[in-house]
Amino acid sequence: MLNTGTSAPIISSQEKYSILIKDASFLYHLEDEVPVFRSLDFEVKTGENVFLLGNSASGKSSLVKAIMGLLHLSSGSYEAFEKNMKDPSVRTLHTIRRRIGILPDRGILINNLSVQGNLAFPLRFIAHYSKQRSMEIVAGILKEHDLVSIQDCLPFELSINMIKTIGLLRALLFEPTLLILDDPMEGLDAEGIKFFQMVFEQLKKSPHTSVLMLSSKPVLIPGLFDRFCEITPEGIRSVDRSRIEELQAACMFYPSERPGEYAKE
Repeated sequence: MLNTGTSAPIISSQEKYSILIKDASFLYHLEDEVPVFRSLDFEVKTGENVFLLGNSASGKSSLVKAIMGLLHLSSGSYEAFEKNMKDPSVRTLHTIRRRIGILPDRGILINNLSVQGNLAFPLRFIAHYSKQRSMEIVAGILKEHDLVSIQDCLPFELSINMIKTIGLLRALLFEPTLLILDDPMEGLDAEGIKFFQMVFEQLKKSPHTSVLMLSSKPVLIPGLFDRFCEITPEGIRSVDRSRIEELQAACMFYPSERPGEYAKE
């Protein structure tokens, strides 16, 4: 997808699920009495692209934290790439997180690092590449996407549009098995939507990357999603595409969008 020179994670032909959560309850802290989720069921099959709609404060970000192993599994079961995530070891967490690319809802770059430094950080400290090799890879990415002019900028100097663009490039560095996008379209201008559109076109052709997009607004991207879900107080339920179309028709669209479509030139 990106010409990074990094190798894609090895995917076992036996893996049926990227994420499999069954009757699970999660806690922020072990001493908490009230779980974040109770009896939660959710799955993302290997190679499946899922759109998950949820209002603000519905629990979307907490679900991402649970998937990343940042919440405590108090009951039920959770497997990531068929590895048990009940009290996972540090090594297991590292392996799982290496296979997941994530774009948080606000992009979230490291404040005291430049654009170049933000892209190099996971190459240096997760993949343990040399500084020279990391910078070579980053230079190639910035050149490919015509971003060399902002390589020395700090996050506070960037628009939310550009922060999310850099955040998405960072999420794709290791050709993830699962790409999690948390409200990726929020705050984008027309140029940002055009860039994300290009990435989505590539994702549709990717043989090994599943996509989980969480959004507070209904967004339909032609040909990308295999399944649509909605997070409610009762849990996560599958919905028909028509449900998303109905909600989208009642909302304001992103720039250049029409019902059922996303930005076009």
